[in-house]
Amino acid sequence: MKKLFGEFLGSFAIVFAGTGAIVVDHASGGAIGHAGIALTFGLIVLATDTVIEPELYTFLPRDGIAVYSSRIPMAPTVSVQSLKDMERNLSRVANEILPDDHVDVMAFGCTSGSMAIGPDNVVREVQKAKPGIPVTNPVSASLKGLKLLGIKRIALLT
Repeated sequence: MKKLFGEFLGSFAIVFAGTGAIVVDHASGGAIGHAGIALTFGLIVLATDTVIEPELYTFLPRDGIAVYSSRIPMAPTVSVQSLKDMERNLSRVANEILPDDHVDVMAFGCTSGSMAIGPDNVVREVQKAKPGIPVTNPVSASLKGLKLLGIKRIALLT
């Protein structure tokens, strides 16, 4: 019973505080901003991707994180060159995500595109539109995760 009461009380506090923060932010003309409401997450998604957003919502907490996405054009035929060609649209698409507001982190949700463009180039292009904002992608995130876990060698079976 204590566990259920704790869950209820915690959920109530999050909803009440979050709703209150939204109301106060609106009434004060934006004095609180996103920091009082949620972590804002900008996501660049392939125009043809129908999976990443639903999958993302299965493991992100429902309270406290707001995801804003924009879609990047992708050629109908996938090749190394068509993946590299996405680089020229990264800044524009990043800028379409809350263009007049702040995001806390940006992500490019394309593993093969990240490899073809290069993780450092992805960061550079996204930060042209969102200077100073941390940028991640599947390649960089995987490498950081492997390093954090102390994994030096991996095997891939296909």
